[in-house]
Amino acid sequence: MSKSFVVLLGLLAFGACDQRRSEPFVGERIFTEQELRGEVLFFRHCNECHPQGESGLGPSLNDKILPDFFVKNQVRNPLALMPEFEEDIISDAELEDLVEYTKAVKRQDAKTPAAEE
Repeated sequence: MSKSFVVLLGLLAFGACDQRRSEPFVGERIFTEQELRGEVLFFRHCNECHPQGESGLGPSLNDKILPDFFVKNQVRNPLALMPEFEEDIISDAELEDLVEYTKAVKRQDAKTPAAEE
């Protein structure tokens, strides 16, 4: 896949987004071991710019459904001001855990009463 295609996909995914915050999560979240490892990584590397997955210095992540390959590419070859996280900072296995965590958060947020209204 060409880098220009990935850049175009990123612009489409992020360019049309506003800075809305999603409804707060209500209830207990249950994660697998892999997702818990991803949660640790998220709070270590991502939460500063995407607080709780919401917009901050970076855009909201919770309101986007992006394919795994796109998320992984964004982490390795970021667009805009996002720092690059090479494999010596986040390994490929850790990146997989991180992606699974973000998907689990979206799945569980979709089950909240606020999302059903």
